[in-house]
Amino acid sequence: MVVKNLKKKKDTVYIENSMEREAQQQSSDAHLVERAIGGDRAAFDALMRKHMPACYRIARRFGVSPEDAADIVQDTFLAAYRALPRFNFSYRFSTWLRRIWVNRLSNFRR
Repeated sequence: MVVKNLKKKKDTVYIENSMEREAQQQSSDAHLVERAIGGDRAAFDALMRKHMPACYRIARRFGVSPEDAADIVQDTFLAAYRALPRFNFSYRFSTWLRRIWVNRLSNFRR
């Protein structure tokens, strides 16, 4: 019985830490977006380093060749850079980027 209570506590702590990390990540992305909009290229580079591997990995899971996946990801980040001034801060950067990526992938498949 004691072990179950400890396990529940451990799970609760893990969930709380996970939620805190996600909130920090979102605020970190928002801060980087603000800096990138202000012309800080290093901030956009940081966003790219953070999100590019996931975009590439997902493209490959969709059956896209490595070369085409790299092209789609590159096009996605170019489009995101151009659209940064229109970024809506009520959304997460990763969600916004994913929408751009999906559009680029659907254009590629046509």
